[in-house]
Amino acid sequence: EIGVRGRQPVAVRGLGGLYTWFQHSIIVHAVADTPTGPYTVLGTALEGTGDDRFDGTTTHNPHIIRHRSGLFLLYYIGMNCRLHPGDACEHFQSIGVASSTSLDGPWERHPTPVLEADL
Repeated sequence: EIGVRGRQPVAVRGLGGLYTWFQHSIIVHAVADTPTGPYTVLGTALEGTGDDRFDGTTTHNPHIIRHRSGLFLLYYIGMNCRLHPGDACEHFQSIGVASSTSLDGPWERHPTPVLEADL
């Protein structure tokens, strides 16, 4: 059974090991046999789109659940500091979601946030 363990990084136990996503502006995928490691970094799971979307510059704080359909849903905070020059970028955080049939990805992001900042 898959369950969330910890917060930063987020760790998910299941499917033959421990899957972890570190975050600091990008979400990185790493795996280990135990929570204490050692970890093997497999690559970037999700990063900013580089364009004018809500998550153009930053993705962080992932939370992954497994939907009853079997699809994995990766919820994350996205920001685009280029859209708000001179403002405190953290006031414009939105929640995005990406999906995958595997914890190893690839992750397909939904193009719009599921929850937008409304300040």
